Amino acid sequence: MLIWFLGIFLLSLLFVSLLIRRNSKDTYVSIKKHFKFSFLKLILWIQSNKASTAIVVLCIYGSFLLIWGIRDGIYLTEYSWIQDIFNVKQTKNPINQYDQSFYASASQDFFFFFLVGISITTLFSIAPKDMHIENKINTFFPEIQHNSALMKELIVRFNEHSCITHNATKEVTVKKIDNDFIKLSIHSEFDVINMHNNISIDGEFGDFRLFTDDSIWESKYKSEWGEISRFEIKYDKSEKKERISEVTILDQKKPFKKNYIINLDHDETATVIIIYELWIDIKEELELETSFFTKNYDLIINNAVKDVPLKVKVKRCDRKLANQEITSADKEYEISKFNNKNYQELRVNRDMVKVLFLK
Repeated sequence: MLIWFLGIFLLSLLFVSLLIRRNSKDTYVSIKKHFKFSFLKLILWIQSNKASTAIVVLCIYGSFLLIWGIRDGIYLTEYSWIQDIFNVKQTKNPINQYDQSFYASASQDFFFFFLVGISITTLFSIAPKDMHIENKINTFFPEIQHNSALMKELIVRFNEHSCITHNATKEVTVKKIDNDFIKLSIHSEFDVINMHNNISIDGEFGDFRLFTDDSIWESKYKSEWGEISRFEIKYDKSEKKERISEVTILDQKKPFKKNYIINLDHDETATVIIIYELWIDIKEELELETSFFTKNYDLIINNAVKDVPLKVKVKRCDRKLANQEITSADKEYEISKFNNKNYQELRVNRDMVKVLFLK
């Protein structure tokens, strides 16, 4: 009875675990309709803690085996107080040879698998995901020494690309129009997530660049073509805020560049907020890019100059495809009727969103 119970229980866990692994999202939703959420959490914990699960199962099996063996008069018969606890009935009939053989074999199997399991767990308890970053890199490039310059460079690149953005919002508002020049106010907000499961990162992985059109340098706005009024990063876990840049007037005939430090614990999230204004040539396209690989990018466009109606063209481009448009056909929209655009999976230094304003 004990063996059948444990066998059916373990097979059930194995079946559900394999289903979740093959079709993680759809299966999770479908199984959730039939099982309690706590049971699903147990399955997911088993998937990520296989060695610990094996030890727990062996301990449960050994406990049941010991209890049933005591009740059947096989184990610990010399301790009367234990017999009394489990209410073992004394009988003059000899113990069945089948029972003796079964319990002897079960005990032998238990101790064998327990010792082997403990040994294997001790030797291989460190999974690749729990290794130090040098060991993770050595998994792919075993010849690189831990203290080499190449290893240090790879660690920097590895950490840099471990930062991603799940959600980014860019709100562009037209504030002034002066002939062929328009003044924009841009509110940019995006999260930064450290994807490492056991590694903290600390480095200048953030990159912000701002520039305007060449024709601005020949206009009256060349001495103040932009202004950064807010540039800060907020860490969600500690609720700490760090100002990346003070209020900055952009008056130099060169792009504004700022590399900023990202200091995140594993699985931690920060939010970067940048608010700025700049003058651009209405005949030129406004290029919008992301600092990190971005899963969801929302673009909002408003016109605060009510007496001058504007239209806008928006498209997504790929730098390495000669700025070839890779989304829907280029269409004109009245800003008042412009529906917020959502773009997905924007790559750093590769994908951009271009905006062209039309009178």
